[in-house]
Amino acid sequence: MKPNYELCTVRELEDICEHIDKDKYPERYQDVLKALSARREKEAIWYADNHPDDETFLFPRRSNKMKIITSIPLLIFTAVCIYFGAIPWRYREELITSENDPILFWFLIILFLAAGIGQILTIKPKNEKSKT
Repeated sequence: MKPNYELCTVRELEDICEHIDKDKYPERYQDVLKALSARREKEAIWYADNHPDDETFLFPRRSNKMKIITSIPLLIFTAVCIYFGAIPWRYREELITSENDPILFWFLIILFLAAGIGQILTIKPKNEKSKT
């Protein structure tokens, strides 16, 4: 009785390829290779059909509203940290201040500002209707 490799996943077929005795079962080994190739091709076609723009799938486009919603709290938090001169840190007992760790303090402030301003700079203006 021959095993039905059509029901196996890619991982299972790869596992079978690694552990099958190629000398004892050369026909089965070839069947597994054919099934693995067919399964990978099916998955590639499915992926291409369902994800036509790979970049959009990996990095979904965010709306201007979402960019504003995420950047404003970050910029407010940064302003509060600058005003009080301290950044709360979860894994430290003391606050990060410009007195006790100035390099880390200003590095984090610049990082927060860059992230918030970077979000705002990527906002695209709405297209104006063409006048005829």
